[in-house]
Amino acid sequence: MTRKRIPIVDCYFGLICAFPIATMLIDGTIINKLLFASLVVIQIYLFFAKRLTLRSFLLIFFLILHYLFVILITDFPIANNNLLFYYPFFLAYTYFIYDNIDGMHTYVNGKIGFIKVVINIWTVLVGVSIVVPDCYYIKEGGGLYFGSWAGSIFRLGPSAMFIQVLAIMLQTIGKQRYATIYSLIPLYCVFMGSSRTYLFIGACLFIISWYVFCGSKRKFWVSFVPLAAIFLLLFLSSSILEKILYTLDEEQYGDFWFRLTSGRSDFWKKNLVAWSDMPLINKFFGSSINFTYKITGLWAHNDFIEIVCSFGIVGVLQYVFAMNSLIRKSWSGSRIPLAIKFSVVLVWLFNAFFNMHYVYFCAMLCYPFLTITIGSYFKTEND
Repeated sequence: MTRKRIPIVDCYFGLICAFPIATMLIDGTIINKLLFASLVVIQIYLFFAKRLTLRSFLLIFFLILHYLFVILITDFPIANNNLLFYYPFFLAYTYFIYDNIDGMHTYVNGKIGFIKVVINIWTVLVGVSIVVPDCYYIKEGGGLYFGSWAGSIFRLGPSAMFIQVLAIMLQTIGKQRYATIYSLIPLYCVFMGSSRTYLFIGACLFIISWYVFCGSKRKFWVSFVPLAAIFLLLFLSSSILEKILYTLDEEQYGDFWFRLTSGRSDFWKKNLVAWSDMPLINKFFGSSINFTYKITGLWAHNDFIEIVCSFGIVGVLQYVFAMNSLIRKSWSGSRIPLAIKFSVVLVWLFNAFFNMHYVYFCAMLCYPFLTITIGSYFKTEND
């Protein structure tokens, strides 16, 4: 009996969907690195197999030249080797999805069963961890926060985001409106976690899911006030409330903006001051991959500041161009309600500004599927 070969696109999509489970379970082990390395190899193969458009070829060629310039001015060793890969992979991945939006939508349409399996595995694993005391940790204000098996909202949050996106795909592409129920455990994660950013993202994704569940603009807005009241009650009994109260407490260390951004405003300023002192060529093309680490000992926790320091103004323009192109093409020909447009864009923009988008793999990998799914759904609804 001959063995049936697994199509390369199945491997590609399977690896992408493995990230929310691995990220939630495992913290920084060789497994994560192997998943990423395998994804990079398949991504390179697919570029050749699918034949790049001239547009993407020129963009990637420019990216390579720009990246080589930054590498040449970077002093090695660097503090975090992952920084070598995040930005170029983000651009390459986004360009590839842009070129294959229609093909990816058609492909995913036939993988609803697999998507449901991934959601169910994640839901069971995280659901079990809710009753495990060791899956909680103490942080700001002495609050007890949920981190599941990863032990941190900064690994759990992106994976919960990914699962919410997959649930929206079940609702839209899979025509399973009641799949909105799969948002409940991700919402528990963000309400009981210690990140206000992921709380905001989780809320935005639930708004999208609820709109699809309601099935019409009128039903959505009629239900919005009671839904908001329920969210407020949940918020008042959640762990994240402790984080908010800590932020508002003037007796805590730092000024309001320092507490609001968890200290980010302090090193944002230091990074930008250091960048402003660089020669003009570095302002435009980058000051080294390790720049923010050298200045503050941390990366910037802000996509725009991290990229302008590492890859210059040109790097920021590439980043914004890639995201804008992806969203515009995904939504071409669709009449998407304004509330949904805002929610989808804020899922990216809020994360990019207050946390980082392109370095958190679950958040970065699932976002194109969200834009494609929403564009396709509202195009179908209008036909």
